[in-house]
Amino acid sequence: MVKLNIIGPPGSGKSTLARKLGKTVSLSPIHLDTLYFKPGWVEISKQELCEKVQLLITQHKEWIMEGNYMETWSKRFQEANLTVFLDLPRRIYFYRVLKRNLLSLGKVRPDSAQGCPERIDFSFYKYVLDYPKKRKAILRKLAEVPEGKLIVLKSTQEIEWFLMAYSKQKV
Repeated sequence: MVKLNIIGPPGSGKSTLARKLGKTVSLSPIHLDTLYFKPGWVEISKQELCEKVQLLITQHKEWIMEGNYMETWSKRFQEANLTVFLDLPRRIYFYRVLKRNLLSLGKVRPDSAQGCPERIDFSFYKYVLDYPKKRKAILRKLAEVPEGKLIVLKSTQEIEWFLMAYSKQKV
């Protein structure tokens, strides 16, 4: 039974990995951004997001869920067969965020909420640049993942190796 949880900074490849893994196991990934934002980038409460995540975990026997939202981590860690933390260098994920932003400007990406087109958002860029400051808190939180159910991938090559190994395992 597939229950995969993918976390990491913006631009680290969470959505891409979720889509690729989803194709491997014939599951549509759940992108938490699509749950958290209403049209016009209006945020729901963290409590409402936690309730939505709980409902999805309860309703689906199998799932691939990607996104951060630390408030949801404890439940996701508890229920997932595997949590994948994409711990890439900042220079890689920040470059990807800028590239994605420029290439998709004004368009709604498939992993974004409806009515939330890509936009230039300097506060988001600051969040991305400051992500390493959260690393200690993230590592403390990752200690909640049950033993043997966490994998940390630190490069695009490791992500590709993981994807190939996972695909072979599921064939």
